[in-house]
Amino acid sequence: MQHGEWLPLLREVGINDQVARQLMAVGANPALANPSNCLNLPTAARSLYELSRLAPEVIESGIEHGDTPTYGCT
Repeated sequence: MQHGEWLPLLREVGINDQVARQLMAVGANPALANPSNCLNLPTAARSLYELSRLAPEVIESGIEHGDTPTYGCT
C-alpha cells in the first residue's frame, strides 16, 4: 500500500490518524519493538508512545535497572 492508503481502513476500525502515528512511533523504536522487552514495559498505548520519544539506549537502561513499570504483555 502507498502512503496514506491505510487511513480509510484504520478509520473503519476506529483508529484515528493521531493514534496511528503514535503506534508507528512505538514500532519504530528498537527497544520497544524488541519482543524480549515485552514483560518489562507498560501495556498502555499512551505510556508506550511517551517512552518511544526516548532513545532506545535510555529505555534499555531503564529496563536493565528496573526503572520501567511492568504490566506484562497483552
